[in-house]
Parts: sequence; C-alpha cells; structure tokens
Amino acid sequence: HAGGVEAALQAVLKAQQARFNAACVGRTLPVLFEKPGRREGQIVGRSPYLQAVHASADEGLIGRIAAVEIASCDPNSLGGTIVDAAIKQAPAPAMEGALVR
Repeated sequence: HAGGVEAALQAVLKAQQARFNAACVGRTLPVLFEKPGRREGQIVGRSPYLQAVHASADEGLIGRIAAVEIASCDPNSLGGTIVDAAIKQAPAPAMEGALVR
C-alpha cells in the first residue's frame, strides 16, 4: 500500500513540475551557467528556481549569469537562447569558517 501512495505522490509532483516548466516557456530568466553541456557548443546552468537550463554558447559564460529566453521544456530541463550575456559575474562562494586576521 505504501508503494502506491509513493507512486501517486510522484505522479502529482511530476505533473506539477511539467506545468511549472511549461509556464517558463516564453519567459526570460537569469541563468547561472555551471558547466559544458552534453552537446558540442552547449552550456548548462540553473534558473532561479534551480531548473537545469541548456543553451548554445561559448564556455566563457561558465561562472556567469546571463539572460536566457526559454524556448522549450523537457521533463528535467529547459532549453533557451541567450538574449543578454552581460548580466554579471556570479559572486565568489563564501569561505565558511575562514578567519581573516
């Protein structure tokens, strides 16, 4: 019985995620690019909602935030086109526990 409840919850979550991702199509989101993508000339980053976003761009954008117009959605990611690559550089991560003397 517990497996059925878990499966039902997973189905609801997947449906909500699909609706949310579909609602992003046509919007422009700031994306922090993290790494090269699976395809040649593609990079992958995260939206403010932590969705994976892939776009065709130079790897020089890795570590930077760029405006991306979302054109497509898949079950686990969004795809788009960079419309402004000059938003800003991502802040350097804080060094927890580091003491400055």
